[in-house]
Amino acid sequence: MKKLTCISILLLMTFIAHSQSSYISPQAWLQDNTGKLITSNNYTDVDGSPYYPIHWVEGNIELKTGKTLPYNALRLNLITGNVEFKYNDKAYDVVNPINGFNLGTMKFKNGFEAIDKQNNDTFYQVLYDGKQKILCYKIAVIYLDAPYNSATKTKKIDLTEKYYFQKIDGKLYPLKKNLKELLSLIGDKSNQVDDFCKKENIKLRNWDEAVKVMEYVDGLAKN
Repeated sequence: MKKLTCISILLLMTFIAHSQSSYISPQAWLQDNTGKLITSNNYTDVDGSPYYPIHWVEGNIELKTGKTLPYNALRLNLITGNVEFKYNDKAYDVVNPINGFNLGTMKFKNGFEAIDKQNNDTFYQVLYDGKQKILCYKIAVIYLDAPYNSATKTKKIDLTEKYYFQKIDGKLYPLKKNLKELLSLIGDKSNQVDDFCKKENIKLRNWDEAVKVMEYVDGLAKN
């Protein structure tokens, strides 16, 4: 019995030692790059939050090398456009080249064609990821709000969301929450899709309905 106890203790110590030696800190995950420490917070006196989501969430980052790395605290700064991670209660910018990231169940990707003021490095939330895609670009700016007849000015966050439709050829088109506009972008299957929308009472009241339409469109392509 004593011999078995000693063996069990040795095995447990070996397991613990191996676990400690194989632990990879977030810095090591980013190819030995600790990221850029965010040393100042310019948003303490601002009404609103520039972060999406407002609170840290679990997620992962896809490096340009193809490796996907898990994190327990990520967020997107909508002012700088940078992905941030938290380590030892400090915030860092991700500085390694990345293809995309997930914030919980929300997927973000770059590599799309330049449009408006966005470029190839701009991250979009991918609302629908099929042969054709629905993308959302989020951006925030700080502005001074000066109420009428008031000498007091307040810093506030102005959040803007722009939506785009990516066709199979990769070209992006601005998209509004309008069913006729979506049908015109879909192309030659628009009549079938229109019948589907009438049957399902889809009027594009929200983007979930747009996703439902695109799922139907991709389903037609498989038949």
